[in-house]
Amino acid sequence: MKKIKIGRLTLMSLFCVIVLSACASAPVGKYKVLKDSSQSLLTNTTDTYTRIEKLQARFVVTAAEDKPIDLNTFKPLIGGQSFDITPSLRYREQAFEVLVKYLNVLSVLASKDYASDIDKASIELSSSLQTLIEKTNAVDAANAAKVAGIFGTLVDTLSRPIVEAKRIDALKTIMDSSQEDLQTLTKLLTGSNTKIKGFIEKARESIILHANAARPQYNSPLRYDYDKNIADQLQEIEEISASLDAINKGIEKIPAAHKEIRVSLDQKQNSIEALKGLVQEVQRVNKFYRSLSQTK
Repeated sequence: MKKIKIGRLTLMSLFCVIVLSACASAPVGKYKVLKDSSQSLLTNTTDTYTRIEKLQARFVVTAAEDKPIDLNTFKPLIGGQSFDITPSLRYREQAFEVLVKYLNVLSVLASKDYASDIDKASIELSSSLQTLIEKTNAVDAANAAKVAGIFGTLVDTLSRPIVEAKRIDALKTIMDSSQEDLQTLTKLLTGSNTKIKGFIEKARESIILHANAARPQYNSPLRYDYDKNIADQLQEIEEISASLDAINKGIEKIPAAHKEIRVSLDQKQNSIEALKGLVQEVQRVNKFYRSLSQTK
């Protein structure tokens, strides 16, 4: 597996950015850590989903019927119906991207020189939202109405000029109105990852079934290489499953960290327990991937 480059997030760096932002009118450091942590989780999600796509491709070859090859032999089809998981993965990845773009808007707005970057951040969020809505209509029509309304107040707020004197008020309005939307997105992502694990488990069962049926005879020169290939596939499935679990734990921490920062705008308190919990989960995910890169 290729080595994944991910920005390092440590509790010490978390402490430093919060201390440095203590004198600012908004906790700039906290917003940055929240955004960077979520971006790191998105990076790992993209990699994990890519691995699932490759697993599906191998699975299709392994489970191919014993008949002449045609154009559909190695496509994810059963009885002429597609079971291709790729569109669903890309849809969920897009939902995560919207979440990260939203947190980037907050990070930019919290900065004193926000005026030069807020338009770009807003446009990126709007574009990402539109793409998500289109993919929802195609992949998850049942949730189309819910997704279409996500971050509606935010878009309305950002459509009007925000003067410096009203910047903190704008942050409060946006975060208050977006807390529920943020929870909707995180539940969509964690629930989806759980469903994806179900697909992976079925793939594992099928791989084992077909592997036993085609396994070379004991003491055959082909036996070792064959078993090694199957063992690698099963290990990959275990790693993907563990990765989805680790990512879910990180995603689940995002709404609480978001709410904690919002509270700090009123109470001027420096509690970072929820944010620290998020960073710790991201660290675990990153260590997991670093250990994998060393074994490949």
